[in-house]
Amino acid sequence: MQSLHDRRTGSKRKSGNGKPFQPFSKKRWRKRKWLAAKENIIKVINMGKKKKNIGIEAKQPKESCSDVKCPWHGHTKIRGRIFQGTVVSAKGSNTAIVEWNYYNMVPKYERYERRKTKIAVHNPKCISAKIGDKVNIGECRPLSKSKSFTIFERVE
Repeated sequence: MQSLHDRRTGSKRKSGNGKPFQPFSKKRWRKRKWLAAKENIIKVINMGKKKKNIGIEAKQPKESCSDVKCPWHGHTKIRGRIFQGTVVSAKGSNTAIVEWNYYNMVPKYERYERRKTKIAVHNPKCISAKIGDKVNIGECRPLSKSKSFTIFERVE
């Protein structure tokens, strides 16, 4: 597709070697496909299985699922903040409530107070965390109105 300037002047874009510019020649296209495949899939040594790169080092679950929002079998990437917490509720469909405790210093009284954070997270079917499980959760794109985190690993 020619730009408006090229159509007016009748000139064709040339690359450095004098040939017409080809953005995706066969060689370049093969190289791009290979690079994309290399970034998204990492070969695992044991049993020659392929492991998807979700953006963080973690153990892949043994089960598989067809969930689009699953970081292992879908299109969701983990980026940003990572927390470890306990599942308090898993009543929603593919949703779990994860909480963790922390201490906050109150300068006026020179003492610490206990606080906790509760977050609604996506619970993929391949992980299916139950109440009381310790899990690692990671930030991802907003999956719904209230979910921007997903469980990517169950900690034993």
